[in-house]
Amino acid sequence: METRAEKLAHLERLADELARGEFTAHVVIKGIKSYLKVANASVPKLNSQVLCLRAEDGSWAFWWPWQQPIGAVDDLETVVGKITAVLRSVEEQSLPFLTIGRVRREGGVGRVQHENIFIRDLNDEI
Repeated sequence: METRAEKLAHLERLADELARGEFTAHVVIKGIKSYLKVANASVPKLNSQVLCLRAEDGSWAFWWPWQQPIGAVDDLETVVGKITAVLRSVEEQSLPFLTIGRVRREGGVGRVQHENIFIRDLNDEI
């Protein structure tokens, strides 16, 4: 299989796998460049390109556009998991173990000297 055809086959395979979940994914071809456009179907603004490039050892891998490897083309489960984690909406995530609070320390009459906003894991000891 030639290089371009291999790349497109890997991108199509990943697109099919992502489309099984809650994502839209389609291969985009612009001239000699091709990539996968992936979006969260519930929140389309959460989207990214996924590239398929050869690694230094000659093996194929999926990459973020900021030149960070996602994973090998032979490990779709890991790749899909990473893409899902990055493009998941905060509203979709359940975070019952976190609490958000505010601490204000007054400095004189009616003046706030210092204010902190914190996020704390409820399992942490205070």
